[in-house]
Amino acid sequence: MDNLSPDQAQALWDAGGFLVLTDLPPGSEFGVDGTFHLTRRLSGIKFVPPGLHMITWSASPSAGQSSQSSNTDDTVSGDHAKLVAAGPAAIPIRSALLRIWNPRERVILSYDRQTESVPLPASSPSSISSSSSEEPAQAISEDHLRTLDPEMAAYPWDGFPRWNGLTNLITRDVLSGVLGNGRVDAMTPVEGEMDEAAGKGATRSAVPQVGTTEAGGTEGGGGGDGGAETASALAHTEERPMKFAQFELKRSWAEGAVGEQVTKWSRDKSWLLGHVVTEQLEGDATVLVAQLQLAFVLLLYLSSWSALQAYKRVLTLLCQSPSFLTSPAEFLHPNSDTSTKAPTTPSTANTSTQASGLRLARSSPSPTSSQQLVVKTYMSLLEVLSAQLGALPAGAFETELPEMDVFYLDQLESLRKGLVGGMESSIPWSDEDKEGVRAAWGGLGAVARKEWGWDLGELQGAAEASDEEEEEGEYAPVVVEM
Repeated sequence: MDNLSPDQAQALWDAGGFLVLTDLPPGSEFGVDGTFHLTRRLSGIKFVPPGLHMITWSASPSAGQSSQSSNTDDTVSGDHAKLVAAGPAAIPIRSALLRIWNPRERVILSYDRQTESVPLPASSPSSISSSSSEEPAQAISEDHLRTLDPEMAAYPWDGFPRWNGLTNLITRDVLSGVLGNGRVDAMTPVEGEMDEAAGKGATRSAVPQVGTTEAGGTEGGGGGDGGAETASALAHTEERPMKFAQFELKRSWAEGAVGEQVTKWSRDKSWLLGHVVTEQLEGDATVLVAQLQLAFVLLLYLSSWSALQAYKRVLTLLCQSPSFLTSPAEFLHPNSDTSTKAPTTPSTANTSTQASGLRLARSSPSPTSSQQLVVKTYMSLLEVLSAQLGALPAGAFETELPEMDVFYLDQLESLRKGLVGGMESSIPWSDEDKEGVRAAWGGLGAVARKEWGWDLGELQGAAEASDEEEEEGEYAPVVVEM
């Protein structure tokens, strides 16, 4: 950005969005899309592209102390804000706002030093799902915005591909369905899992510090000029838990199942996967993959223990469902009771091309249409896992995420067997589908080998009977009296 010509800088100024953040104490940690800095003087971020962005902050525990250090690289000079990369354990708790920017949108936030928070607009339970605030907006003038320019950092474009790969399926409705107003911090719980966490003796302070990773970028969003949200329209909102899809992996069979049915579906989660997709996600299995993406970035950039648990549950459900890959139409029941469905319909304003066209029709799914749903969903899953394994910091499995490598290897082996079985099912996959899935698996294997030294094997040979293996570990089935 330092090498931009005046014409290039003006073009970015005219086309890009802005985040104005006032009153953040010197020495605080501030981040956007996975790039973190320690600030001395910072008034926000300029040239923000349309799409999903994650703004993070953590105020200095001793305001001014960090800025008084002997390191002078964080001073502001010339025409650009100078920032210093923060250490992974410099500040323990991070807060974040995840929001989808419209083109040229200007968002104004203010840090409240008394409550140590950044209040959100009181007008909407989900400012992330609307293009403008219902409250009267006090627009920031062009002249005032230009006076802040020396203290505004440019959006970190170098990380665009990584951020996009980590978030490209997250739509407006996925975001609002899980996070509501988009506000979250490292200790926000997941709805329905607090009892489980308490039973294991976990505390909300036991947060894995996953580290500081550079990542930036976005996916294109909706159209129209965005209005400004101002401090005069801000108010505190009550913390709400994150609302990922809810299900119990240890009871993965239908109500009333007995004997062999309980045994089969306790090992093979296909019935549960179909039930979740139908009853909570309106037949769109891609929403589950999008939730996996959202849980991962919350884990990676907020070090959220609750997001880690949600991530493991969703990935287990997707990987431990071999029959769903073989005969998905048997597990998708669009005509069943929809009274408990969650409102997670993707918005056309920020729906990626990969997610489009996957919604299941309300009529009974044909084998061909349900098979296409499976192929596209699992193609997306393989691409998402490739991006995630490439984004984890070096040494993560030895320090911040012990035994997570074992979890990954177990789930990926189950997924490999399921994909082989799906390709050899009684409803043959097209050669194009097989080639695409094999290519995506090969890409995942290459990342796993390069980053972690794993050999994931190939998608070839006869289908493997995964249901002959006893499931062990955290999500092993339990014997219940019927």
